[in-house]
Amino acid sequence: MPRMALYILLAFCAACATPDDPVAPAPDQPRFTVTGVVYDSLASHVGPRQVAPAVRVSVNGVVAITDLQGRFTITQVLGGSHVPFELLSLEYEPYTGTMRLDRDLTVFLPLRRLAPLMTAFFPAGDSTRFIVVDLQSRKTVERWQRTRATMGTGTAQWTQFGDQWVWTPIDILTWMVSMPNTAGAEEFRFDIHDATGSVSHAVCRVDSGCDHLGLIETDSGS
Repeated sequence: MPRMALYILLAFCAACATPDDPVAPAPDQPRFTVTGVVYDSLASHVGPRQVAPAVRVSVNGVVAITDLQGRFTITQVLGGSHVPFELLSLEYEPYTGTMRLDRDLTVFLPLRRLAPLMTAFFPAGDSTRFIVVDLQSRKTVERWQRTRATMGTGTAQWTQFGDQWVWTPIDILTWMVSMPNTAGAEEFRFDIHDATGSVSHAVCRVDSGCDHLGLIETDSGS
């Protein structure tokens, strides 16, 4: 038999041979559970808003939405040494990064807010006051025409703008704001702007408080 034909025959027989032990399939890559809390990085200043609800959390492509307490749970996440994650919210700056995921993990993730927030409301006759928390040491609250409060009674409505108010700094993050000529106002609708265009809203009533503050704090002073 010619040498070339012998080589072809041997190669054919080797391909047809059945091994004694079949090759086992590669095991699945490990998957883990990631739980955590997303919170406002101004947590010590913003009181009841210290957690961040309704944030879209993605870890290695698996998605969850934080609840009213800022909590989330994501299961069946493919592990690795540099697993990507992303946090997205209308009220906060996007946050992306990586984490080492080689076991079930609990994380606490901060977000930086986009717009200043009113954190206290003191209706006091003719001069109503409130506290505004500014962005993280950036002092970017827009204190002029775009920032405003629309006030109303049962029969009338009027507007005051930020340049009509007295802004007194409390510390590097907070302002005490005084609004004159508010006697008779029953409802306040605030639009507080950041210099970049982001805005936070609040609706406050003298008899029941603000939509994001719970009960108001009354103040008998001026």
